[in-house]
Amino acid sequence: MSDRVTCSIAGGVADVRLNRPEKLNALDPETFAALVEVGEALKTDRSVRAVVLSGEGRGFCAGLDFSSFQAMAGEGEGDTARSRSPPPGQITNSGQQAAYVWTEMPVPVIAAVHGVALGGACRSPWGPICASSPPTPGCRSWRCAGAHPDMTGRPCSAVSSASTSPRS
Repeated sequence: MSDRVTCSIAGGVADVRLNRPEKLNALDPETFAALVEVGEALKTDRSVRAVVLSGEGRGFCAGLDFSSFQAMAGEGEGDTARSRSPPPGQITNSGQQAAYVWTEMPVPVIAAVHGVALGGACRSPWGPICASSPPTPGCRSWRCAGAHPDMTGRPCSAVSSASTSPRS
């Protein structure tokens, strides 16, 4: 497992944390991969009854780490077609799947937001239940501003399709 996302389970609750506090937990390709890896593992872990997503440090997530996406913009090295296209059998690319995997959870997902929450960090797929604590300045989604679709193409007020009933 990557050090970009940590996960511990206690008492049936998975504590999933973005772990790049020096970058306000900004999302980069490694973080996307780690979120997918952790999410996929938790989907099949029958001991998990709920998931709490949060961020280490002084903010939940600053959105995309643009400095790490130069290759996607064609300014650097890398396979941009692979990162933008869904793998065979999936409907989402790697960045979208990092958010979408949480909508596939068979248990409630709670986003515990504090500090900064920008762009993809504040999308509903992180969890249908969002708890924030002062001084959270709020969430700024580019899609809500009319700029472009968000990471999973969901409307701003969408509620995740994750079940709110415990596993049988």
